[in-house]
Amino acid sequence: MSKPVLIVAVLTFLAAGTASPLDIVSQGQSRCHIELSPGENRQLEFAAAELQRYIERMSGAKAPVGALSEPSSKILLRLAPAPTTQAPATRQTDSFSVRADDRSLTIEGGSGRAVLYGVYEVLERMGCRFISIGPEGKKSRDVIPFPSLP
Repeated sequence: MSKPVLIVAVLTFLAAGTASPLDIVSQGQSRCHIELSPGENRQLEFAAAELQRYIERMSGAKAPVGALSEPSSKILLRLAPAPTTQAPATRQTDSFSVRADDRSLTIEGGSGRAVLYGVYEVLERMGCRFISIGPEGKKSRDVIPFPSLP
């Protein structure tokens, strides 16, 4: 039985061109970093590695993973707090949400697997395609805009 997947917003893209605070990649350089919520979670670490890998494959730029001391746009991967009104067995663990503000994109899910689903959704909306078996594609973008949400 399939669990519902919640997508909180539709991602739209800024026009390609000069770097803005909302570009993930601009002119072949990473303009953001990937940050994980506190605590160890192997699935979140894998989701971050996948996001980093595909951003690099799409643009040639490698987004750093981890908190940075300097201000930077970020993509935050985090687990949603467990609702106190639901038993763990009834919790929607495969649901995720995607939210953005001026300097960050947050992918939040009920489990590490849900966050990974959110990462793949965001990658697809950035133009990444998962369509065949075999060698993966090559760099095709000079600018990856930071998605903005209403």
